[in-house]
Parts: sequence; C-alpha cells; structure tokens
Amino acid sequence: MILYCNLIETKVDGKDMECRPILELTSTKLKGQINSNSSEKEISDFINNNAFNEGQKQIIKKLFEETKCNNFAVNIKHESLDRL
Repeated sequence: MILYCNLIETKVDGKDMECRPILELTSTKLKGQINSNSSEKEISDFINNNAFNEGQKQIIKKLFEETKCNNFAVNIKHESLDRL
C-alpha cells in the first residue's frame, strides 16, 4: 500500500483540494473508533474497551506518531461506523 503524502497540487473538477491521505483500519471485532487526532483519553478508553495487549497498544502509539511525521491520518473503527 502506498499513501501519497507529497502531492503538491490536487484538483477535482478544476477546484483546488487539500490532499491528506487517510488509512482506515476496520474490523467487526472492534468496539467504537478512534483516529490519529483523538485525545489521549479517547485513545485510552478505546484501548481498554477492546482489551488490547501491550503489543497492540504500542502499534497504535507508533502508527499515530507516524501520522504526525508524514502528514496522513488513521482511523481505527468497527466496520459499520461512519468516519469521525
């Protein structure tokens, strides 16, 4: 998978658009949702509600750090929920 973060000029029907790639991870096993802009409390609640182990917690932490360094967004959610 490639997320294009270096697009300088993006247009749709001739109109300038802001381009920010979004990686959306979904599962029927998840309860609720978070994104890379969620507060620490929202992230903590999501992790606790889904009983993530330490390794899974670290993956989320590292993934969200990566979003800030490379200007993209991540949504992690139950598949039936609309994007935050």
